[in-house]
Amino acid sequence: MELNATAETENGCMMTFVVESGLGSDISKASYQMVFFNGGGLVERMTVLDFQDVPAGRTRVRQFNIGGAACSSLSRVLVNDVATCESDDLSEDACIVSLAASSRSDIELSN
Repeated sequence: MELNATAETENGCMMTFVVESGLGSDISKASYQMVFFNGGGLVERMTVLDFQDVPAGRTRVRQFNIGGAACSSLSRVLVNDVATCESDDLSEDACIVSLAASSRSDIELSN
């Protein structure tokens, strides 16, 4: 999972994520509990982001608007836990155990 870009919008911070499944199996539904930290390192909010399906060997781009939060006020996003990981071939914890997080924006993405 890569935080690829951020953009200020009228409603908040639009975040663009690039996700790939390197697990060799399709994921029919993946959602993650995300924690957003402000510049002072304090938790700004927690929410679940639904990344929908992530087919094996394919790249997906997903965008989320974090309402009421300016991108410039956020310093870090933590992938805190998996909320949903549905696959015919994988255990639920596969979506978090094998997760590699990175960022190309000024906001850090970690797990």
